[in-house]
Amino acid sequence: MVDNLMPDFVVCNQIFATLPSTKIINHMNDLQYTIEDNKLFESIADIAFMAGQRGFCSGDSRSDVAEFIKWGKEFEDIHEDTDWDEVDYVETIEAFMNTKLRIDMQLTT
Repeated sequence: MVDNLMPDFVVCNQIFATLPSTKIINHMNDLQYTIEDNKLFESIADIAFMAGQRGFCSGDSRSDVAEFIKWGKEFEDIHEDTDWDEVDYVETIEAFMNTKLRIDMQLTT
């Protein structure tokens, strides 16, 4: 199957090679995020990681991702004024996830 992808990869490289000498910029590295955005992204990543570790899966990955985003926003709203130098972030988000997964598991059974 990988062999089938290789010709497309080669064709794309050939197309780029024929373009005029313009800079192709990786815009992802140029995106600017606020501190709040980064905190939310970190929370969502931690929530998804913990859910995966605990075997959470509804069978609908898009629904699960939407739920993780919702939980991340909720966590950040609850802890908007939390001083993470005084409160352990990992323990706090683990407690949050324990509650969320317990509630969600009860709703699905």
